[in-house]
Amino acid sequence: MNEKKFKEIATKLKHEALAQCGIFPFAKVVQETPINAEDNGHETKNVILTEIGMGVEYSPDDFLRFDNGNIMQNHLISQLSIVLDSIAILAFKSTPLKAIPVHLSPFIGNPSILPNEHHREIHLDINGVPSIVATANMNSVLCQVISNYMEKTSVPYFDNNGYYFGLGSVKLLRSLKCDPNIRKPQDYLSKGDVFYNDEVGESGSIRWSEITHTHHLSNHMGARGAFGEGIVFGDNGIIVWEVKPVELRIIDDKLVAWCGLIACGLAPNATVIHITSAEEAAHD
Repeated sequence: MNEKKFKEIATKLKHEALAQCGIFPFAKVVQETPINAEDNGHETKNVILTEIGMGVEYSPDDFLRFDNGNIMQNHLISQLSIVLDSIAILAFKSTPLKAIPVHLSPFIGNPSILPNEHHREIHLDINGVPSIVATANMNSVLCQVISNYMEKTSVPYFDNNGYYFGLGSVKLLRSLKCDPNIRKPQDYLSKGDVFYNDEVGESGSIRWSEITHTHHLSNHMGARGAFGEGIVFGDNGIIVWEVKPVELRIIDDKLVAWCGLIACGLAPNATVIHITSAEEAAHD
């Protein structure tokens, strides 16, 4: 494919595909109704699943075989990855535990989250609504405060080496990556351990991966929008319900799309920490 043709297809995808092709809404749990526990002690829930999908116009030659150099196939795969990540992130962020890093503010929240010697503390809201504005970013001490809380509340570790896992936006991890106490992956991973995409290091018994897509985790939280957003979880974070696996389908003679029927929500008794902030009040 010559460069001119490549640019023509890229422009068509960017400006026309979304307008011409049907796009289903993101799948998410829109109703979660607890039912009486069964005799075996497992909680059951009703979950409503939503169909998701995205399509582009194509010619028969574009999809005769898989080709990771094919711009249309790459476009679909990329969008699928973004949508599935969004579904998972929304489930994580539905946690009632909202952790807010602050500088020297009065402590209100769970008594196991305490101020630290670096003049920062974690304010914890447990009702799902952040009540104050973040005024600090994460450091290694605050990471340890969060992991200590999770250990005290018996949250199972993410892996077999005694670590929890964190997902952080670029701004959330920017200061943490400059912290002298953060360890690089080669300092804590052994042969056979799993290294995750965009994993940047470990701090306070939390392994961190950087999330660059701002639709997932914001870079503009807290005072003056200067701080980032993150999530910390253990082994029991979220559950995926999959009724119709995501697959590539030819809808008609000119449209191909991926679609599926899935949902994602917090696992029963999950403890997930959402590092966030209340919205800053507008000033005249």
